[in-house]
Amino acid sequence: MFNFWMHVQTQWQVGSENQRVGLNYAGVEVCLRRRVKKPLRDEYFVMAQAMEQAALAAMHKK
Repeated sequence: MFNFWMHVQTQWQVGSENQRVGLNYAGVEVCLRRRVKKPLRDEYFVMAQAMEQAALAAMHKK
């Protein structure tokens, strides 16, 4: 999962004030199809969403 997470780091969308606002799920899906075996894709996507939320919380913490 860590390797997959590192590959989707290029998929962050940037909003106003140059802050990351979330992942581009279309790009994440491409990474899933190219790097993860089919039976694990749903599980990886859910884990990526959880990691996205944790990362956003950490990035936006003041």
